[in-house]
Amino acid sequence: MDKLIGISDMNGVLVTDRIFKEINRFNEGFALFTENGRFRFLERNSLTAGLEDYGYATDYFYGYAAVSKEVGGKTGFINSKSELKINYQFDGFARFTKDGIAVVRSQGKFGAINSNGDICIPIKYNRMDPYSEGLSLVEINRKCGYLNKEGDVVISAQWANAQMFFDGIAVVINDSFKSGCIDVNGNVRVPLKYKHIGNMRSNRALFQRGKTYGFLDSDGNEIIPNKYKNVDEFSDGLAPVIEKDRWGYINLNGDYVIEPKFDFALRFFKGFARVTYKGRQGLLNTNGDLITFKQFQYMDYPSEGLVLVGLE
Repeated sequence: MDKLIGISDMNGVLVTDRIFKEINRFNEGFALFTENGRFRFLERNSLTAGLEDYGYATDYFYGYAAVSKEVGGKTGFINSKSELKINYQFDGFARFTKDGIAVVRSQGKFGAINSNGDICIPIKYNRMDPYSEGLSLVEINRKCGYLNKEGDVVISAQWANAQMFFDGIAVVINDSFKSGCIDVNGNVRVPLKYKHIGNMRSNRALFQRGKTYGFLDSDGNEIIPNKYKNVDEFSDGLAPVIEKDRWGYINLNGDYVIEPKFDFALRFFKGFARVTYKGRQGLLNTNGDLITFKQFQYMDYPSEGLVLVGLE
């Protein structure tokens, strides 16, 4: 049976009678949903759907959403008034970042455009990731390096794989499948010796050694030993970890702030974490207060004061 999704306020009261089968949480004043195989946008303040529908669409990012008229059609960009600002000419997913640049794809190659739709990075790369902290990961001769916003290669393509920058640090992987970290100048900050490293947040990144996880800082110091069977990334200064089959939350020093008692737990996002407690899903704030409503099967992360909820 298909799941049904409603929209609730933080008190557990549904704010609209409208029910959805697929809908994203609100972002920049709109929630993207599907209806009869078409994509539409629900406006946050009025909770009404726009008149336009699309064969494909993304959420809004920095004032623009990528859309196409038909499934598999060319992608362009609309503004918050549903006005087409950049013509339909690209292929598939694209989004703007706070750098004011969107990575786009055309005929199997990647490049980038500015907010006027002008090509600012030639469309010639086999891989190009969205800009983060002024740098974009690109693939050159089957190796990964980084471009600046002018399109110059500022960190040479030398890694077998790599990730976006977070807090001035990016994870890189060598030909032996070992992970480490570099800074925005390309200097190795964490030696490439780990099975896996997560993104750096709050000067902590999870690392895996063998079958256990711990956390290190941007200089490679292992601040929290690898003693956990599973963890998630830090956010709001807390990270979920599992111990004796129960999830709890530790601070940056590895001390428990919220004791392990949950069946399952995810990282915090804008002050709330999604958890399962005694078989029921709910939200947890950073003080450890649990929010559940018996009328809902689950609760998504709150966004713009509203929560997507699973209906019985």
